Amino acid sequence: AQEQLRARLAMVQARIVQADMHLATRDHAEALAALDDVESIFGQSLGDDERAFLREAIAKRILAYAGAGQLQDALGTARSLMEESPDDAAPVVSELLDELEPRMEDLRFRIAVEQIPAQRGIMQQELNQMAGFAQPLANMLYTWAQEQPGMTEGEMLEYQLLRIRSMRMARNLDDALDALDPLVNDPAHQ
Repeated sequence: AQEQLRARLAMVQARIVQADMHLATRDHAEALAALDDVESIFGQSLGDDERAFLREAIAKRILAYAGAGQLQDALGTARSLMEESPDDAAPVVSELLDELEPRMEDLRFRIAVEQIPAQRGIMQQELNQMAGFAQPLANMLYTWAQEQPGMTEGEMLEYQLLRIRSMRMARNLDDALDALDPLVNDPAHQ
């Protein structure tokens, strides 16, 4: 049984690496294809190792959907994750923002130095898609957290900070500062 688990983990890890390579080359369809049946490889009983790999695979799938401009699919996948495994949702969104942020900064740099206007336009469109995805994703998670009974102020802080981070990434700096202000200036948070 242990040997079968190791084989399944290795197969899923290979699929995740394959998807990541396709994401790096902006081949979102192939990234999605690599992740197609990851859930079925594990079956129903998931231990900590399986959950970590599955969470990573779902994060890659959401990134692939977002990169392909399939924002509704990306948000739907994130929403399903929140419904099925709420404890995994915040780390996945955080991982997504961790992956999106350097990609967005790289695109901003490449746009600034690109000489061909058509190429700048394509890159700007991709950047706008990423920004248009990051903030709704974090907002969706934040709204979900607000609706959870018994959520403490301390627990909400993680969701608030993810939401503020997504605003900053999307360059909605005034909104980010407005959302951050009560956290910084409220004596209860100090």
